Amino acid sequence: MLRTWFDFTHVPHRGLDGMGYTLTDEQLRDVYYFWRTVGGLLGIPADLLEGLDDHESSQPMVDAVVAVSGRPNADSRALVDALVDAVSAQLGLVLGLPAGPLRERTEAQIRMIHGDEIEDWLEVPRRSIQVAEALHVPTVRQRFAFLHQLPDALEQEIATNQAVIVQLLEATEDGGSAYETAPSAAQAEAA
Repeated sequence: MLRTWFDFTHVPHRGLDGMGYTLTDEQLRDVYYFWRTVGGLLGIPADLLEGLDDHESSQPMVDAVVAVSGRPNADSRALVDALVDAVSAQLGLVLGLPAGPLRERTEAQIRMIHGDEIEDWLEVPRRSIQVAEALHVPTVRQRFAFLHQLPDALEQEIATNQAVIVQLLEATEDGGSAYETAPSAAQAEAA
């Protein structure tokens, strides 16, 4: 459970920072505080979460969890592949774009979030678009910092992003929920 807890704190926010979306120290402490509270409700012992206030204080625990859990296995690779298929298919449905290029972009962003070592273990292919994504980071970082200086623009950006997420979750060809109807790559190729 502690490993999963880091998937809502350390992993995504380190990854987002690497993609140019840097939270202030206060915002990051708020994220960790929120997830420490959720972790307690989920039954993670408080002494394991105590003092995990930011990335720096969490890194030793992350390292310990990784050392104990070991490398991803075939099941982990299959899960990641299925998640990439689902995200690509859903984005394609909403954006009206082919899933192939969206899959490549998703894989590039996954590598940016988790790093090459873990993604090599998970057999997520290296994609040339990752270079373009990395070159875009300074622009994203500058824009993100600028939005934080303009509260109205930031609120509009948040509202727009929330609307897109709702659209992603609601958009299906058959009217069912997205997580139940997103096609796998095999289904998409067969169609």
